[in-house]
Amino acid sequence: YAYTAAQLKSELDARGIWASSSHEGISADAAALNKKLDDANTFRQKYIVVPYLNSASKSDWQEWAEQMNTEAATARGRGLRYGYHNHAHEFTIKFPDGTTPWDVLTSELDPRLVHFEIDLYWAYTGGVNTGAADPLQFAIDVIRSAPQEVRQYHVKDRHGADAAVLYDGE
Repeated sequence: YAYTAAQLKSELDARGIWASSSHEGISADAAALNKKLDDANTFRQKYIVVPYLNSASKSDWQEWAEQMNTEAATARGRGLRYGYHNHAHEFTIKFPDGTTPWDVLTSELDPRLVHFEIDLYWAYTGGVNTGAADPLQFAIDVIRSAPQEVRQYHVKDRHGADAAVLYDGE
């Protein structure tokens, strides 16, 4: 935006607001990662969360998981926790071997370094879109079965009758 992190922090402080977390994409390079972490430290954040990744290629998800592990280790050294925010497509994209992006994330993200910010709307929608008999139980299972800790939740309204939701953007 038009503000530096220090300027925006000053504006938030003047209003009594603390930004404990931010959504930040995977960094393009080491300089971008350092800037992201510097900004997060300026805000006194606890968390940095990757908000969105999407590809029909399993190798993309594997590369992203490896990069998130690397970035998370660097973030941990700076006093920050690093997470991933889901959408429905992590459950619905099927790779030729029958696995999904969610399978890649839960098997390849280091649970000591990377946590999940579970978006309850999209976890439920993932259950709807995969044909789960009980989309609510599907979402609960997403939370309970991941080896990564769920440290954050993204909560928004969803009417249970909205069963044909296919849009996966916010």
